[in-house]
Amino acid sequence: MVNYNSNIFVDEYTPFSIYSVCIALFWTGIFIIGISTLRKNLFFVKHCSIYTLLVLIAACIARILIPIEMPYTIALNFDKVLPEIMHFFNTPLIQLHYLALTPGLIIIIIWVPPAIFIIYRRTKEYMRFKHALDIMPASEDQNLYRIFAKADLHNNIPGIKIIVHAYVNSPAITGFFHPVIILPDIKFNNNELLGIFMHEISHYRFKHHFIKIVMELICAVFWWNPLFKKLSSELSHIMELQSDKAVCLNLNHNQKKEYLQAMAKVAVNIKNRSVTPPCLCSILEENSGENLLQRFKMIAENNYQTRKKLDIITIPLVIAIFLLSYSFVCQPFSEPTPEDMESSEVNTSADTSNAIDAAECFIAKSGNGYGLYTSSGRFLGGITPGNLPYLEGIKIYENKEEAKKERKLQ
Repeated sequence: MVNYNSNIFVDEYTPFSIYSVCIALFWTGIFIIGISTLRKNLFFVKHCSIYTLLVLIAACIARILIPIEMPYTIALNFDKVLPEIMHFFNTPLIQLHYLALTPGLIIIIIWVPPAIFIIYRRTKEYMRFKHALDIMPASEDQNLYRIFAKADLHNNIPGIKIIVHAYVNSPAITGFFHPVIILPDIKFNNNELLGIFMHEISHYRFKHHFIKIVMELICAVFWWNPLFKKLSSELSHIMELQSDKAVCLNLNHNQKKEYLQAMAKVAVNIKNRSVTPPCLCSILEENSGENLLQRFKMIAENNYQTRKKLDIITIPLVIAIFLLSYSFVCQPFSEPTPEDMESSEVNTSADTSNAIDAAECFIAKSGNGYGLYTSSGRFLGGITPGNLPYLEGIKIYENKEEAKKERKLQ
């Protein structure tokens, strides 16, 4: 909503700007802190379903992926501090022929290459891991496939490949279109395997792999912001809660107990091994005692079986806050100086004057001259007193504040 011209900051609608990105980062940070606070509150998780947290996550990701200004966005103009900050970032430190090295350009140079490198490295890691899975032999234990078929209630994954490997620390599923399940070399009984397979199948059914890829890209782009690492961790845990819920709705009481035993075995195995393959949806994403305890309580206390009535309030509230986050943007603002008036004087020839819609413009006095503005407050150029007769029909104000008050400009 800003146009920058020399030292002039004016109000003009543009869907995307540096200011819209800054306000998007601000709101994303608010969402992340809110997600982390609510998710850690067991009372909230018990009485609001997982869907409230998922909607919060979706709102958070959407806010950073769509850093634009809506038609209803209000520009909050600041003539203090922000203009000085903008001037600093646009002031050349070194002039190299046609390239001006400004602090803003230096930030971009520091920001972009590491982001590209992180994306490249993570892509290479995944491709290397995928190649390793392709050459690994599938397990010949028919009991695993029999239990998997029992767990796959809706036949979501026909022809699954199951790999058992000593260096895997947690059961996991990988692959976007041809999934592979990998298991650590741990002895599980049949009911434990049933719960594990149901958990991994739910990851695939809910498309958690695609969500994790989007989160990986966001974390790579904003590598300098620790809040996004927190968001990634919270997202992983919430997806585990969602998968736990899907498992618990299909297990009886004794099977749930053995499912918890399987999680405990995996937690012990994670402590003993440090190798974690990339881009996986595992039954335990990280060995956090606090998170694991929360998952145990949610399952052991049958919190997934009860219907959550508070969603009727919390989900619309989250959506309302998300839309509200687009309601304003902060931007620097300063009136044009006499030098700007002189350097951008409006052409007052007959053709130009006839092309100007008097109802859509106004003139405001500034120093010894006048400025021509659009109805939205955008500065078009300076006008000398002698050229005012050529712009007959356009209302003249003593200053822009008077024009704003009368025309109800924002």
